[in-house]
Amino acid sequence: MDQTRQRVSLNFTSIFFGRGFGLVLNLFAIILAARSLGVEQYGLFTAILSTITILTKFIDFGFSPIITRELSKKPDNFSLLNNAISVRIGLFFILVIFSNIVFKLIELPFREILFSNILFSNIIFSSRFLSFRELLEIPFKVNLKMHIVVLINFLDNFLLLFLILFLPLFDDKIFYFVSIFCLANIPGFGFLIFTLYKNFRYKFEFQINRASWLLKESLPLMGYAIFISIFQQFDIVLTKNFISEMANGIYSAGLRLTLPLSIFPIALISTTLPKIIADLENKKSNSKKIILLVYKLLFIVSFISALLLSIKAEDIVLVLFGNEYLPSYKVVIILVWSNLFLFFNFFTVELLTVFHKQKNNLYFAIIIVVTDLLLFALLHEKYGYVGVAISRFIATIVGAIFLKYIISKGEYGKKILSVKLLIYSTTILIFSILISQLNIFIFFVLVIIISLILAIKFRLFNEFEMNLILSISKIQNISPKIYSYLKNSNR
Repeated sequence: MDQTRQRVSLNFTSIFFGRGFGLVLNLFAIILAARSLGVEQYGLFTAILSTITILTKFIDFGFSPIITRELSKKPDNFSLLNNAISVRIGLFFILVIFSNIVFKLIELPFREILFSNILFSNIIFSSRFLSFRELLEIPFKVNLKMHIVVLINFLDNFLLLFLILFLPLFDDKIFYFVSIFCLANIPGFGFLIFTLYKNFRYKFEFQINRASWLLKESLPLMGYAIFISIFQQFDIVLTKNFISEMANGIYSAGLRLTLPLSIFPIALISTTLPKIIADLENKKSNSKKIILLVYKLLFIVSFISALLLSIKAEDIVLVLFGNEYLPSYKVVIILVWSNLFLFFNFFTVELLTVFHKQKNNLYFAIIIVVTDLLLFALLHEKYGYVGVAISRFIATIVGAIFLKYIISKGEYGKKILSVKLLIYSTTILIFSILISQLNIFIFFVLVIIISLILAIKFRLFNEFEMNLILSISKIQNISPKIYSYLKNSNR
């Protein structure tokens, strides 16, 4: 048990702090690139990148959750993983050929075709596209060794940042940036293949013997993957084509600032989901407690981070992106509050897959895409990029309402929020407003400290939840006195 807790703790801390730092490094790299490229060229890059990301999902087929679920049950059986990779290889070449035919037919400018094909190579090498590297990372995830993946991803981001430092020296800045955006991932891809063999003796073998079963099982998730990618990326494409590249640059900058916050749900869900699956498989009762704790933590973190970023949004944008991108603070405020519902959605769609109810994920994705597109059509002309952000925010809420309805039918979603949690949130909100005029650093520190103190005083977590949080966070190794105090605080 102690060994398992240590692995869970290492897995969470490595994903949260390692990937968190990697995301910050990536954000800093993109900020440097955006400043050098200017709003219009940055808007063009994000539009092409979003288009390729959407196209990528047509070879996704939603394999990843299925492979994660099955490999969690049999960690040494890589047959299904090989089938998934084999199918994606074939689909990748079909996608590239078909896309280039379409690009010619619609008379896309040569440079945009060139940039698109360079970015197509990133489908293979980059973890950002959640394609081949997403599948290759699954053995590390189910064996709670994500610290290795985190280290490799850090290498990707560090190399990208290093290469971006030379961006001002080039006349054709956007060509250089697109090229290094792909090249920076190749060393990490090679290192990932090496560590897969070293840790699990995994070698890829072309297999399609279980492809039909895999395709049938993941078909609802394919539709989900496509529609959720449209939801995440299509607003950027639409903003570029229906408003302007300038507006798209502003919107993309605001969206980019909210992305690092996703590291917390990624770390928490990646760490707890294999444990939930194992407990369900072994008929243990802890799964329900863990699920409710995850929902609670996701709400608290999304609420506090939304407060911090929305109150100081102007200052953050000005410091990071500069005066040219200042209008994007409005986008930051809107989108950061959507995380209250987005984090909930992240976890719930994973749970529905665990319970073999993944067809609801497809319905959810269709609902949010249709809602987003309808609202975009209504709002973009009058409100511009702010209307785009509002559309995304409302669509996220509509999706959360649907998922809450689905899980309320079972035993896991009947009581996610409590009166105590709402009082706690209201208290922090009032405190944050009262001290909002303070320096940004002092403001952040005070809000976080008060949030932690009130969480203890309000006894937001029961004994089981507190013990699990302490075991994951490894506080006992940092400060035994704080660990002892927290451990006894709910007794």
